[in-house]
Amino acid sequence: MNRVDNDKGGFIRRNLIILIFCAMLSSMPLMWILDGSTQLSPDHSDHVFVGAFVFGLVVAIILSTIIVVVNPPSRYSLLWTTIILFFCMIFFGTLLGMALISKGYQIAEFSGPQVTRKIENFAIARAYKTYGKGGCYHIQLRDYFGDFCINRREYRTVFSDAEDTQSSGYCLRAETERNGSAIRIMHSSSWPFRKGAVVRCGQP
Repeated sequence: MNRVDNDKGGFIRRNLIILIFCAMLSSMPLMWILDGSTQLSPDHSDHVFVGAFVFGLVVAIILSTIIVVVNPPSRYSLLWTTIILFFCMIFFGTLLGMALISKGYQIAEFSGPQVTRKIENFAIARAYKTYGKGGCYHIQLRDYFGDFCINRREYRTVFSDAEDTQSSGYCLRAETERNGSAIRIMHSSSWPFRKGAVVRCGQP
């Protein structure tokens, strides 16, 4: 029994960095699950970012301390690997923290029988192209902070080939939830809206 435990402990010590890196990658599906809606009001973006960065930093310090204590870097290359992993942990921890804190705000502000759900139109202030690998171009709302993806084909249909344009007369149609002054769109800002989400303002 002790031999089996020793083998397990030796495996963990030898592969601790790999195991932690795999754990960071496995957190990505959790971010996608949590990132299912976008809160427009009230705007907590500053608090979310600061809190998420602190969360990522704390996670990185804790995990790096575990690495150093369990398997102290004995080689120059291993030391640099640990340092690089520290910054990777800050990055992944911050992303996960943003998803967790944002979801926490939404749970607190969109709970209870007074929450209403409906389809609403939001005036678009700006539309612009990006040339990354993602499958969308972008729009920004007139009355709320936020940046949303729309399908590239729909962008071309509505805004032609304009690189960056101030929208006039177009709205984003989306399903929303309201609770007093709090409002959120039931769609992640990271994923393209379905076809037909951009309409003429005032269209029924």
